[in-house]
Amino acid sequence: MVTIEQLFRQAQQAGAAEIYLMAGRKPTARIGGKIKNLDYPELSSTEAEKILLEMLDAKQAAQYRETKSVDEVIAFHGIGRFRVHIYQNDGVPSACVKIINKKEGLPEELKALAGITQGLVLVCGKPHSGKSATLAALAEQMLAGRFMHLVTLESPVEYPIEAGKGLLSRRCIGKDTGSYKEGMDNLLHESADGVLIGELETLEAVQAALRAAKMGLVVLGTVNSVDADTAVERIAQLSGMEAPLQKTRVWKITKAVIKQKYELCESTGKFVYNCEILKNKKYICNMNSEKNKTILYYRGEQCFQRFTVLRLRALQPM
Repeated sequence: MVTIEQLFRQAQQAGAAEIYLMAGRKPTARIGGKIKNLDYPELSSTEAEKILLEMLDAKQAAQYRETKSVDEVIAFHGIGRFRVHIYQNDGVPSACVKIINKKEGLPEELKALAGITQGLVLVCGKPHSGKSATLAALAEQMLAGRFMHLVTLESPVEYPIEAGKGLLSRRCIGKDTGSYKEGMDNLLHESADGVLIGELETLEAVQAALRAAKMGLVVLGTVNSVDADTAVERIAQLSGMEAPLQKTRVWKITKAVIKQKYELCESTGKFVYNCEILKNKKYICNMNSEKNKTILYYRGEQCFQRFTVLRLRALQPM
């Protein structure tokens, strides 16, 4: 029977971003933006359950039995780190596994954002676009450039981050602190200069991010959205603030939004990370005005195709 280590190693060597494991199907992987079968036989229900549940420790296995899903980061020596989401599918465990590849280096346009000392810095994009890798690289750049204390509140802790000149405290929700709110309460006593809150997709996470930004900390987070305006709109909707003021208040504390895309370069035939950066110079009272927004565009390394500049529509008040 195939081992999980063999599967993960082959997928990683093939340049996969995610691996999918389901009973009744061959193991598959997302490679270059497309889902492809790996060179392994179809998994039976017994095999799928055995190889997936064997990855879990006793506590994780108990959580799966109770909730029918579990989301953890698991490391295999000599292979790498993987974010493993196991869920029940027609009575049998299935999994979506994200391969965690550290992003080496940042373009100069993104490095410049490491100088931001307060407010929200968001990385938005579709799923599978590398948002978390960019966020971790930006956090590492901040720590490399100045002495600061950065606290992370993550569920789970995903990418490795070097502390550089600074101090780094990594706190996993449910393990190192009970909740985002509890983590924020503790932050007041930890003399933090910034906080990284991985995925801003829940009311509790968003409220923690906004609370930290209003305290004057720099806050890093990711949002699943197609553009900068939608990212801010999602944060506003999840914030719990009154509707007429939601979007305006979020823009007031937002310093930059990075829209990231993982797309095919027609010149090289390779998939590259491209991004657009929206910088908010100051609070925009007239949301129709373009004067206070600077838009920068970055092409992925070794991508020589002409970059199509899409004009961002004016941001409308809510």
